[in-house]
Amino acid sequence: MDAEEVVDRAADFLKKKGGQHVYRLLTIELEGSVWKVKFDTGVVEKEMAELDVDDKTGRVIKYRKVKDSPG
Repeated sequence: MDAEEVVDRAADFLKKKGGQHVYRLLTIELEGSVWKVKFDTGVVEKEMAELDVDDKTGRVIKYRKVKDSPG
């Protein structure tokens, strides 16, 4: 998979499964056979969504939301 396809799949997951319709890509990195993708999903405050996408299957294998702490 290339990075663009990974971002598309991760964004699709955010919309369909995460209920997120506002997001901004922050980082994408391939570590071994797993793409690590981070989005800012906050509207007012910064809120992070982190997804791991399997390079071979394109499936999201991990998803978590992290609220950014102030300061």
